[in-house]
Order: sequence, then C-alpha cells, then structure tokens
Amino acid sequence: MSQELVRHSEFARWLLRHCLLAGYADDAQTHGSVIIVASIALSDGLSPELIADLARTLAVTEEELTAAYTGEMRERMTAELLDHPDLAALDAQLDMIARSD
Repeated sequence: MSQELVRHSEFARWLLRHCLLAGYADDAQTHGSVIIVASIALSDGLSPELIADLARTLAVTEEELTAAYTGEMRERMTAELLDHPDLAALDAQLDMIARSD
C-alpha cells in the first residue's frame, strides 16, 4: 500500500486528529508516526499490546481504536482479494471449509 494512499486513509485522518487532541505536535514526526501505524493497521492489523498502548496514549478506548481501522482494513483486504482472482477463489474455499466445521 502506497504511503500516499495511507496518508489519505480514513484511519490515518482519525489517528492524526486524536494525536493532536492528545497534545502531539502537528509536525513531520507525528505525521510519520501516523503513516507507520496506519500502514500496519490497514495491512496486518494491530496487536493487542499495541492497541492497548496506543489507546492509552490517545485517551480513547481500545474498542474505539479497533473500530476506527477494522472496517477500512477489511475493505482494502476485500478489494485486494477481488483484484487477484486466484486469491478470491482461495478465500471462497476457505470460507466453505470454515462453515463446514
């Protein structure tokens, strides 16, 4: 995912807004940190430890933080699957296996 796409993502905007509300400077370091965290969140998700630390730092709940990125992460993952038919077929097979358990 390109840095430009991440920078303009809903989650990056949400994250930056909450960084500023928490008292972080509107500077290159904050913007760089936002891009890094948003990139990880939107591609791989955030670990429970990072969610807890980040939520505490931003004075939001872990649920608010998780909700802020999971929808967009799922949309991006779905679009990527649809762009790669071989992965879409694999996803459909895995869904069938999961439902049969």
